[in-house]
Amino acid sequence: MTETIRIQDVLGCTVDWVEATQEVVVTKGNTRLTFKIGSDRFDRVVGSFETNGIELGGPARLVLDEAAQPPRRITVIPLIAPLRALGYIVLTAPPSLRIFGPSYETMEPTLQLPEIPPPRNTTYVILRYIVAKNNGRMARIPPLYTHPDRESYGIAMVVNGVERSRTLTIGEGIFWQNGHIIAERSFIEAQFGLTRSRATHEAWDRFDSRNDAALAFSLIWTPVATAANIAGLRNFEVGAIIYGVMTGWNPFSPNSHFTFGNVWFGGVIFDGGPLGANVIVGLVHRHLIAERGRPFRSSILGLAHTHPYSGTAFSPADRDLAHGRFDLLSLPGGGVIPFIPSGISAMPVFMSVHETRTGPLIVSRFDNTMPRTGRDYRYGREIFRR
Repeated sequence: MTETIRIQDVLGCTVDWVEATQEVVVTKGNTRLTFKIGSDRFDRVVGSFETNGIELGGPARLVLDEAAQPPRRITVIPLIAPLRALGYIVLTAPPSLRIFGPSYETMEPTLQLPEIPPPRNTTYVILRYIVAKNNGRMARIPPLYTHPDRESYGIAMVVNGVERSRTLTIGEGIFWQNGHIIAERSFIEAQFGLTRSRATHEAWDRFDSRNDAALAFSLIWTPVATAANIAGLRNFEVGAIIYGVMTGWNPFSPNSHFTFGNVWFGGVIFDGGPLGANVIVGLVHRHLIAERGRPFRSSILGLAHTHPYSGTAFSPADRDLAHGRFDLLSLPGGGVIPFIPSGISAMPVFMSVHETRTGPLIVSRFDNTMPRTGRDYRYGREIFRR
């Protein structure tokens, strides 16, 4: 924590206090930072680019300096985030800080970005799909104008016919994770004024791959399932079918996009236990009777479902499905479900779970390429972890 007046003295900024709004405005060159008393976020304007809701690391607050004569109120804020927002490089080595910049002309550009994990227990989305869903665009901003160890993106989305633009920086509401830029859903809603439905992944949204469709489902629905588990529904699961959608009339044409269908709720099947309302039963129902909203010329390409928290292993029923043991032409399958002559072919099964109540979210894939020996046959291949 530091006094805002120290930023003025050391960095040559202009610091203004706005009594009416209880805000401190720090200006340096064409960059303006605004801190509101009691808030743990701040806003930044660089030229015509505006970024709202940057995490501050703690609330800005007013304190009484009793050593001064007469005693006076001073504003204190966490130091590191504002320095970085002004373009400085801050290296932390407690109990000291090393500050460089803000001139980057002589610095070697960063070729590989560090993966900055987001905080837990928050709903996230895959940013590029939300941008596309809102007729938007995003472009990387060269490191010359931002943190050299982080990337920034200029993002525009169309909201109620009006294009809104923001600059977002990795580590400030958006994060690199397993090859994706994911974003805190509430942060995107606030930045662009989106409704909940426009800032989230929903059934029948478009995705570029089967894995991405399963990941989008998992990011939205695993927190819901885990909350239900903690509330007492210990065996509660959520499932959805992954579809491939084709265009044109050539039967051999490739899938134009992938999507997940309407979700349904089910329970866990125990070894030797009753059939129950398992999510795989929901898959069978939707295979026999097409679900509402299913795209024309679509095919079932997978099952995505949650597991109760800490249930990180695929069930025998999951493995049966992945190996095609529910197909009409198959012999009765083993595991915990008797043979069901449904015509369901082998398909990948995606499972998402929180490792513990507040632990990381894991998304794994199991398919018929998994060897029967080794860890993969029990836990599948991990495609995402945060």
